[in-house]
Amino acid sequence: MSEYVIVRINDKLIPEFQIRFKISENTAFKSKVLSWEDIKLKKHEKLILILSANLILTTEIQIPSKSEEVIRKSIPFALEEEIATDVEENHFSYMHLTDQMFLVSVISKKIMDQLLEHLAKADLVCDELYSEIFTIPFNKNKLSLCNIDDKYIVRDRLLGTTIDNSSLSTYLNLSKQKEVVYYTNKLDKDLKDISLIKQIESIDIKSEFLQAITITSNKSINLFQGEYSQNIDRKKTVNPWKKLIILSSILFLSWMGTHIYQIWKLSFEIDKLKNDQKKLMLNVIPNASKVEINDPYSAFQSKLKLTQNSEHSSNNQGFIIALSYLGKTLSQHKNIQVESLRLRDTKLEVKLLAKDVNQLNQFQLNLKNSALTMRVVTGTRDSTQDGISSIITMEQL
Repeated sequence: MSEYVIVRINDKLIPEFQIRFKISENTAFKSKVLSWEDIKLKKHEKLILILSANLILTTEIQIPSKSEEVIRKSIPFALEEEIATDVEENHFSYMHLTDQMFLVSVISKKIMDQLLEHLAKADLVCDELYSEIFTIPFNKNKLSLCNIDDKYIVRDRLLGTTIDNSSLSTYLNLSKQKEVVYYTNKLDKDLKDISLIKQIESIDIKSEFLQAITITSNKSINLFQGEYSQNIDRKKTVNPWKKLIILSSILFLSWMGTHIYQIWKLSFEIDKLKNDQKKLMLNVIPNASKVEINDPYSAFQSKLKLTQNSEHSSNNQGFIIALSYLGKTLSQHKNIQVESLRLRDTKLEVKLLAKDVNQLNQFQLNLKNSALTMRVVTGTRDSTQDGISSIITMEQL
């Protein structure tokens, strides 16, 4: 396949532009698209989707295993502390960096399902979906930068993001990388101030050609893997009646075995359980009363309830402190909306809504700087009709 149609999908899952790329002729032509229905493929063209980096968390992780099954099952739990939402709500894709190091992209399953629905409605076939950070080259020990319309794609080694023009100067000044490779036809005025502290190497190239040649030639994380693999041959035809009979037999045998075992062991287990409860009661509470010994289960329940009440009081204190930090930060960001609060064990989960990613990033940065006694963890973002939503978790140190 030497001809591609590369389509950029924005935060609201709407196509923005497409690049028709012919490797044999070394040409790339960019044009705007307004909807999924505007994407038209010719007979020999292959569709590649590039998705806004703001919807994807990309990170590195180490897993000491060579088994693909073990790796795929271990990644969600290894990243559980980096994401605020439940691991079951996210899709994890990865690629090998070394034997034990992996580059992982995390995206909401809701977004993946919506993308597949859009493809189906537009009658489009696509088996390649990438974060747009992989459309600009990786430069070791340097920061890669490319201007695309009204925003910049920034790639810092293997990681990256997308920011708007107004945030570029702040981002580069905060970056640890002191050298920047800037892919452009001309040096933007936005970089004049930064050039005083950054060594900028400008490479003359059109953005559409750079994105096309990079995404089709470099190894990147394809989000269409695992349960979202688009390999047509992966599904085997199974006789539905045969499958029903097998499942029914397993269910019946399991039910029969469980009930027979329960009837056989019930009397013995009841007596043994009562004796074990009395022994445990005497070990834990040597001076237990006769009433507690006669009904150890109720006695334990009473003790546990007292303990839980004590822990609940401690959790309330952490909840109040977290709300105090949250309230102070919200007073500085009038455009940030709090959609919901949830106290989960000792953690406060806050669902936020902002008009754009920059507002959300600035709010979360200020919250981390002000909440000195709290651990603030940022989760993946989700695009809605009203803006960008995200869940942050606050936990007392």
